[in-house]
Amino acid sequence: MPPKQPVSAREILGDFAPKLLQLTNDVLFGDDGGSRAAVKTFAATVVEDPGFGWQIRVAARAADEMFARMRRESPRETGGLLIGRLNAAKKIVYVTRLVRAPADSRGTPYFFTRGTERLPEALEHVERRTGGLLTYVGEWHSHPMGGSDLSDTDKEAVIKLRSILDPAGLPTLVTIVAPDGIHPHLFEPTSPPLTVEPRRPGLFHVIRATLGWRLK
Repeated sequence: MPPKQPVSAREILGDFAPKLLQLTNDVLFGDDGGSRAAVKTFAATVVEDPGFGWQIRVAARAADEMFARMRRESPRETGGLLIGRLNAAKKIVYVTRLVRAPADSRGTPYFFTRGTERLPEALEHVERRTGGLLTYVGEWHSHPMGGSDLSDTDKEAVIKLRSILDPAGLPTLVTIVAPDGIHPHLFEPTSPPLTVEPRRPGLFHVIRATLGWRLK
């Protein structure tokens, strides 16, 4: 069987654009924690293994940029898209650069919503500039207060992303950047589905729902 050809951003955000944009317009990422973001600099490529036999290789410049953005936006969460190459045969994701979160994204200390404004155009620009060598490979967001595990909010985001990428035969990569390092979470189309326990609103959520959430 011939190897599967790389899938372009146009295919991900072109053929699937209407559904993907609808779903990712309210993709939320969130965490809980208690420590402030700290300075962390990488001098070489970071190699992370999220399981399933995959390796995530993050270029030093991309890693430094994620940490810089986390520090700059702390205590609010921030994020964006991961750009690079996917080698399905060797199960390696190469992350070489980032695409900033669209202007309609929103970050708070408790969650990050990655928007969609001009997202297809941004990815197609990357492909044109690199001759199709680089494309969309995943998502990242920060947990400036700490925490490397997927929260229930993160799991809901993964479920939405997988509903688009699984049928295309693509892995879903969601990477958390916390003060202690880079923590990738990768899901293959054959990975077991994630489940999220029904939420029980606590006192904070009741107050927040009653008074509303305002950020200056």
